[in-house]
Amino acid sequence: MLVEGLLPALTFVVTRHLVDAITASIGHARWWAAVAPWLAALVALRLVSAAGTALQAPLTTEIRERLEVWAHEGVMAVSAAADLAELQSGPFQDALARATWVSGVQMVNVLFYLTQSASSLFSALSLSAVLLPYGAGVSLLPLVGGVATYLRENRFAAEQYDYDTGQVRLRRRRDALAGMLTDRAAAKEVRLWGAAGAWIDLWENHWWQLVRGQRAIEVRKARTATGLDLGRALLYGAALVLLLTDVAHGRAAIGAYIAATAALLQLEGSWNWVSTALQEVGSDMRRLRGDLFAFLERGAGMHGLPEPGNGAPGGGDIELDGVSFTYPGQERAALNGVTLRIPAGQRVGVVGPNGAGKSTLARLLLGLYRPAEGTVRVGGVALTDERRRAWWRTCSAVFQDFTRYHLTARENIAFGDLGRPERVAQAAESGGATAVLAELPEGQDSLLGPTFGGRDLSGGQWQRLATARAFMPEAALVVLDEPTAALDPLAETGVYERFADLTRGRTAILISHRLASARQCDRILVLEAGRIVEDGTHAELLARGGLYARLWAGQAQWYADAPLQGEGGM
Repeated sequence: MLVEGLLPALTFVVTRHLVDAITASIGHARWWAAVAPWLAALVALRLVSAAGTALQAPLTTEIRERLEVWAHEGVMAVSAAADLAELQSGPFQDALARATWVSGVQMVNVLFYLTQSASSLFSALSLSAVLLPYGAGVSLLPLVGGVATYLRENRFAAEQYDYDTGQVRLRRRRDALAGMLTDRAAAKEVRLWGAAGAWIDLWENHWWQLVRGQRAIEVRKARTATGLDLGRALLYGAALVLLLTDVAHGRAAIGAYIAATAALLQLEGSWNWVSTALQEVGSDMRRLRGDLFAFLERGAGMHGLPEPGNGAPGGGDIELDGVSFTYPGQERAALNGVTLRIPAGQRVGVVGPNGAGKSTLARLLLGLYRPAEGTVRVGGVALTDERRRAWWRTCSAVFQDFTRYHLTARENIAFGDLGRPERVAQAAESGGATAVLAELPEGQDSLLGPTFGGRDLSGGQWQRLATARAFMPEAALVVLDEPTAALDPLAETGVYERFADLTRGRTAILISHRLASARQCDRILVLEAGRIVEDGTHAELLARGGLYARLWAGQAQWYADAPLQGEGGM
């Protein structure tokens, strides 16, 4: 591109000599001898330009893909290292969306336009130099147009960026609506309730709301451009008049006038390219600095994921001292002033009404959330940010919103401990997934999920694989958050029958709405409104006649022999 910056000035020189050679030798028998060298030189310059353009394409593609990989790898690394509560917050998702929208194309554009501006600047200066003999006004008037173009483009680029930044939430809502209409999981409800038309109308409303704001900016930009183009046309006309004056006074030959006219047009284009390229650099850098780089800087203070056992707490009792936690954007604390000690190896059941804070407590014990107040300790050692990430390597869990990996069955289980794939069969047995694997056409190597054409499973089968995944590592802490929610009664009974064996020697937290399952635990915690309101064994809690006893009575009535109210003795 820099070499190509020389070509306009060289073309001017060759064109001037070519025209002069033609006018001087016209009518002579060997006129072509004087013309041919300059004509060949003109063709050679064209070939050099074509070769440069051809070479730019593969190099640009290579650079763009390398930058694309670098950017997305960085975004994924920051997202993976972010605190779970922050990751789930609206502001983080807005920042993530803005960073994701920055592509390798924009980063290549910075390199492209920087080089293009240098090339165009070199071209403009060289053309200005060859036009200088015809007067300073001829070579400087196009510069005025270039400066005006830059100021206009830079103003509207800043306005456009501010508008886009303010509309991130609306764009995310629009894209989420599109996801609902195309997502397999939402399809049944969209069809059942006849909601497709309403969703499409709302999506279209969001889309046109964004378009109207964009249109207003473009209209103002077009009005300014019209006036600017008129001014540049007048400046070009003034330069042509100055050139014509030199010809009229005999200070320039007709060949020089023709070449200078063409050079003047190129000079105006070069200054316009310089201003446009610099503005494009500024525009792309706004997005790179404000969206991508700002997001990547979030990871500057984050700790990477450690290797298993690297800096991990050595196990022991787990203690919570005055721990409180509030989700981002919420006013009411999900957990409030909890003080608790769980001896190593104890099995603890956690029960309570919906929204009591059971899952929040489990995630704090796992180190997935950072307490807003108070301290979590393992073996007497506080879980700092670095130790929290190391603690993950010694924990395992089955979450009620477990992930269904549309990969092979083996990979679905092995993700629990990638360092020991030989434990897949044993973990499948522990999690009750052996029967699921036996039904698959290729066993552990069967592809699962419809995304890539694999075998889909029932909710209970997916949950068995998730349970097996939780038993891949020999974890010091095992959390089972509603581990049987999608299982049939017989399968559920099997899981709880194995619960004692599966958690022997480990600290275990069992969260369940089925209070009968908690009876197997050494101790039961009852949560309400973010606080531990009862703590004891099943028998002790029933004897107190508190919340646990009321919950137990409420569930027990469904298994009583007496007919339920309203059955009328039928």
